[in-house]
Amino acid sequence: MAIIYPEKIIDSFIKQFEKGHKDKAIEIEGILLFGSSLNPEAMSKNSDLDLYLIIKNIGKRYRGVMRIDNTEVDYFANPIEQLRIDFDNAKKNKKMTVLFMLANGNILQEQNGELSTLKNEAEKFLEEETRRQIPEFQITFIKYFIDDYLKDIEDCYIKKDWFSFQYNMHLLLNYLIEVFCNTNQILLLKPKYQRDEIKKKDNTFVKLYGDVEKATTRKKKIKKLMNLSEYVLSKMGGGLPGEWELESNTAT
Repeated sequence: MAIIYPEKIIDSFIKQFEKGHKDKAIEIEGILLFGSSLNPEAMSKNSDLDLYLIIKNIGKRYRGVMRIDNTEVDYFANPIEQLRIDFDNAKKNKKMTVLFMLANGNILQEQNGELSTLKNEAEKFLEEETRRQIPEFQITFIKYFIDDYLKDIEDCYIKKDWFSFQYNMHLLLNYLIEVFCNTNQILLLKPKYQRDEIKKKDNTFVKLYGDVEKATTRKKKIKKLMNLSEYVLSKMGGGLPGEWELESNTAT
């Protein structure tokens, strides 16, 4: 399927969106283009066009999908005040979607520079996140969970509990990606972008991860998974000691 130049799609979408909300007197004050449409090489027949509209505050917000010339336009429409609230909540709750949308998006239209201000704040916040150091007690918990997952997988293999085996394998693989990125200052992105983001800093992890997926038997998968786990642990100073203890204050 041919990909139509986004500007034509955006113009058509804006007209249709305004036409569909004539009774609400919608006024568009800003437009942010984000997602795969910013990178033509990443686009495919399944790609959509992601738009965030800043609208005059009428006490309403919108979220929807509209088809324009066979292209799916995935859109948000909010007043700038609501975007500020969503942005502040995203920082508190580490909901990276909003942050990446603002930091990496392309501002096509704005008023008063408020959208640019939020974009700059998002860029700064993400930069600070990559520098954040994880406390030692949290590192210990990470090592504990990895060790626990590996023991559960081994038990499932011995008991031939293949449902739990597969489930735990996927949980651990996802967990290893998350903790490896968090402990090595790598941003967590959508799955289809994560491999390339990790590869910028550490191709060994990508290779070891791929080895797990390529393994042809369950026994080999366990071996490759252990190799990957050991590599992640080595980046955190080694595995969990045979005996350990953490001390912290009580709530009362």
